[in-house]
Amino acid sequence: MDIQIRYIERLSGGAATTQIEERRADRLTLGRGTDNEIFLPDPRVPLEAAVLTPQGEGWLLESVGGTLIRVNGEVVGSAVLGLGDCFSLGPYDMALMGQMGRDLALEVEFVRPLGEHLDTLMNEGGVGSEALQIRPWRWGWLVLGLVLLLAGWIPYHSYQTALPPSGQAGFKAPDASTFWRPGSVQGQHRHFGDACQTCHTAPFTPVADVACLKCHDEARPHLTQSTASKFGQPTQRCGVCHQEHQPATNARMWAKQEDCLACHGSPTMGKLPGTPRPVHGFPTGHPPLHALVAGFDDEGAPVVRRQEVPDLPDSAAIAAAEDDNALRALWKQVQSQSAVPIPEEDGGLFFTHKLHLKAEGIAAPEGKRVLNCASCHTPDVGKVGFKPVTMAANCIECHVLTLDGTPKGQALPHTDPVTLRQAIGGYFAQRAVQGRFDVPDPETGAVAPPPQGAQAVQAWVKSQTEDAEWRLFGAGACKKCHGVGYPDEEGGLFTVAPVHLQNRFMPEAAFSHRPHQTQSCTTCHMAKVSGENYDLLMPGLSTCATCHGSEGQPDRLATPCTGCHHYHGGDEHDSVAAALAGDASP
Repeated sequence: MDIQIRYIERLSGGAATTQIEERRADRLTLGRGTDNEIFLPDPRVPLEAAVLTPQGEGWLLESVGGTLIRVNGEVVGSAVLGLGDCFSLGPYDMALMGQMGRDLALEVEFVRPLGEHLDTLMNEGGVGSEALQIRPWRWGWLVLGLVLLLAGWIPYHSYQTALPPSGQAGFKAPDASTFWRPGSVQGQHRHFGDACQTCHTAPFTPVADVACLKCHDEARPHLTQSTASKFGQPTQRCGVCHQEHQPATNARMWAKQEDCLACHGSPTMGKLPGTPRPVHGFPTGHPPLHALVAGFDDEGAPVVRRQEVPDLPDSAAIAAAEDDNALRALWKQVQSQSAVPIPEEDGGLFFTHKLHLKAEGIAAPEGKRVLNCASCHTPDVGKVGFKPVTMAANCIECHVLTLDGTPKGQALPHTDPVTLRQAIGGYFAQRAVQGRFDVPDPETGAVAPPPQGAQAVQAWVKSQTEDAEWRLFGAGACKKCHGVGYPDEEGGLFTVAPVHLQNRFMPEAAFSHRPHQTQSCTTCHMAKVSGENYDLLMPGLSTCATCHGSEGQPDRLATPCTGCHHYHGGDEHDSVAAALAGDASP
C-alpha cells in the first residue's frame, strides 16, 4: 500500500512545520530501531514497539513486547483504527488521515520532550572557571590537550578491541569511523545502513544527482537547466533542498519556504516566458489564486481557461450573515467591487445552486425535498476531493427520465439522441408485436384505432417514436438541463449541447477537504446565493489566509509552500498542461 508519513515539529510561538515521507509497504513497524518504517528516535520508545497492518476497511494496531499504547485516550494492547483515530506511543502522538492518491496518511508529532535537565543542573551548580581558579588561556590549553589525547586514544582503543573476548562468539568491536560520522540519515534512507557509497560515490564531494536518480528515477526536474541557471541554480542539484544527516529536530529532507522564495521571489519571475508572478511570502506577497474554468471556443469545442479568482468576503462576514438575503448581498458585493472579471463557467448545463438549495425544498416525484451540499457532492476515498456529479448517482431521484414524465412511466436511458431513439423505438415496436396500440394522445387523451397491415404498424411505431422525442427534447426533461438543437428536417435527430465539467479547479494545489471538515461549506463556497449557472464558486486567497499563514506567523497554521504546491511535477501538472494546450490565456 502507498503511505504518506507526515512528521510535525512544533516551533517556538506555536507554529509548526511538516516533513513528509512517501512509503510503499504491506505493513508499518514503529519503534526506535532504525529498521522500522516509522522511526521514533526517543529512548522512551522500545526498539520494536508496534505494528500497523491493513484489516478490512481499517488498520490493525498491535503492541510488540507489551509496549503501552493509548488509542483515543485508552490503554490497549491492540485495536482496529479508522481514519481520524489517534494513538500515542511514548512521547509521540499519531493520527490516521486520508490523502489523495494514497492508501493512508499518518501524522506523527513529538509532543512530550525529555526536557533540558542537564543544562538546568549545570546552570544552577555555579561551577565556572573562576571557581576552579583556572585562567582562560590555561583552560584553552587543557581543552586542546584533551582533544589531542582523544584523537590518539580512540583509534588505538578501536584496534585493541578488534578481537572478540574469549568465549563471546560473534562479538564485533566498534569501528573508529563511528566517531567521524556526521549524523544519522533520515526516513526512507535509513535502510542503506552503513553503505555510504550508495549516495557518496566520490570522496569529499557533494552527492551527485545521478546517485539520487538511481532510485528516484520518476522525479522530474522543477525547471529546465537553462531556466534554472537564470536564478543562480545552474546545476539544480538535489542536495540544495534535500539535505541529509541533519538532527531530527532540524531535518531538511523537504524544502522550506525560504528555499522556494530564493527563486520565486526573484524580480525575474513573471518576466521570463512560462514563469509565474513573483512570490514574496504567504499570505502577504502571494499572487491571487487562479482556477481552471470550463468553456467552449467559437467553434463549440470544449476548452479550459486559467482565470484569476476574486476574494470572497472574509469568514467573519459570512458567519455574521443572518439569512440567505444577507449572504446574497455579500455575493453581489463581490461581483460589483471585484477588480478582476468574475470567472464565468460554461459547462453546458443549466443549473443554479440557489434553486436547488431553497430552504423550503424543491419539487420532487415524492413531494418536496430539502437538499444540502452532501445531497450531490459525495467525498472520495480519504475525503480529499469529491466524486464527479453524475445523472445516475445524483440527479435521477428528482429528474426522472421516463417516457411520460411520471415516476411509474417507461424508464429511458440517459444517453445520446441516437441511442435514445433506438430505446424509444424498441419500446413501441415491442408494444406493436404484443398488439398494445392503446397509447392515448398526450393532449386529448383519445386512443386511435389500431393500425392495419405491416406498413401501417411500422408507420405507427415511427410516429410514436418521433412524438415521444418531441415531448422529451422540445419541452420535457432534456431541455430543463441541456441546450437542445432541433432537427433540420422531418424525421431528423435532435442534438444536445456537449457537457464539459471540471472536477478539480485547482489541480496544482495539494488541498484536502478532510482537515477542513470543521468548517461549513459556505465558509469557502457561497453556493446558497448563486443564482446563475455560470457562477464559479471557488474561494480566493483571503479565504485561505483566514486560517493559514507563513512559518512563524502567530495565530495561524504554519503552511510552507510545499503544504499547497507540488515541486517535482506529476499527473496533476500533466493534466493542467494538457488542459491549457493551445490556450493563450494567462
